Amino acid sequence: MKEDEFRLFAKKEGYTAPEFRTQPPNAFFDQHAYKDDLIEFVQDGEFIVETDKNRKSFKAGELCIVDAGLVHTDSVGRDGAKYLMAWRAAQTPKA
Repeated sequence: MKEDEFRLFAKKEGYTAPEFRTQPPNAFFDQHAYKDDLIEFVQDGEFIVETDKNRKSFKAGELCIVDAGLVHTDSVGRDGAKYLMAWRAAQTPKA
């Protein structure tokens, strides 16, 4: 995925305008959950999302989707991370 594709996806799916963020190498964020849906587009480095059942690493050009209510931790790779993030109100889960 490229940045313009991410921005188009975010707009089409009802997310806020993307915000640019950076995180230092090896940053770690304790277990938490969001009240809204989150998408992140990694531009550089590595971003890792871990739940009690899954661990997924996202690198440059990859899209990370974190649904509202998902309890998880976040961590950053040894080179830090640069990414875009956008939010939207939690969507009703599909049956």
